[in-house]
Amino acid sequence: MNMAPRPGLDEYTYNDSSRIASVLEIFTGTVPTQGENLDPSLLETIKDGSCKLNKHSAPTVYETVTDARRKFYGEILGWEDESHVCHKSYKKFLAKHSRLIPIDTFINAQMELARHGIDGKSTFSRSHIVIDQTADSIREHIRNFSKYGLDSARIINACPPILCLTSDNIDDKWNNLVKAGLDPVDAVSRHPKTLYLSSATVTKKLAAFKKLGFDEVQLVSTCPPILSRSVDVISLKLALLKEYGAIEQVDDLGCLDERQIGNFCALPIDSLIAYLTAVKPDPSIVTTSLRVARSRLNARKIRDSREREDYLTANITEVYNTLGRHAVNYIGNTPTY
Repeated sequence: MNMAPRPGLDEYTYNDSSRIASVLEIFTGTVPTQGENLDPSLLETIKDGSCKLNKHSAPTVYETVTDARRKFYGEILGWEDESHVCHKSYKKFLAKHSRLIPIDTFINAQMELARHGIDGKSTFSRSHIVIDQTADSIREHIRNFSKYGLDSARIINACPPILCLTSDNIDDKWNNLVKAGLDPVDAVSRHPKTLYLSSATVTKKLAAFKKLGFDEVQLVSTCPPILSRSVDVISLKLALLKEYGAIEQVDDLGCLDERQIGNFCALPIDSLIAYLTAVKPDPSIVTTSLRVARSRLNARKIRDSREREDYLTANITEVYNTLGRHAVNYIGNTPTY
């Protein structure tokens, strides 16, 4: 079957052994060879899977190209294997897209990520939507982050889905952080997910923190990750500290500084429950030992999200039974995660 590699990618050809070997090394740790050269069948698969498809493609061509791409990603890279770290992301992508990205486009993108110190395997394993990024789109994101004085590798490694935002979208989010009185460079550098949150979410969270009695700008500036926390859960934690005498009243946080507030708000709710239930501490212990509590009483590791949700729900039910009217007065609605 006469199918040529996709045109226009002068930096890459389907038999560029060094680039192919580098990508295989990233995802599998091994490179199939025949003597000193790459396995010819591998090169043939990459050649077929790099061909461009469109609505005019003959059925036989479509089948050959599609089979080659599935063989490359599923078998050669090993993503069909349930034990592979990228398996879940691969399955999610297949469930939402009718075809896989051309192999040469994928290889170019992975080499671009590697050139900037970005872990392609890790980014895809944590976010299925980044697989179809091109080298050009990655370079554009690198330029955007550099424009704002951000460490591109750190931002993308920490929050892979950020690669799917448009330049205009990033600019809007950035300007919204400035408008809110925050230092975007500091907030995003310390908590990259800040730039992925919608402007509406950031505005809503700041208003909620202010309503709870915080200096919202100071709080987020001190602890940027708090923007990713549920306001309902933060309210629950305030009620917990109130119940155990750590603070006089939920809207009077004078005995806690922003760093301490940030520490306990970042602490998993079940860990805070376990800590308070176990030691019933006085205010000084609560306000000075939350960091220690985090390391000692982390919630047990649960991979299955459904099981973890059930586990947290059981804890929340117990807390509600314990807090009684305080839960109603200070929280109102069941916390969401």
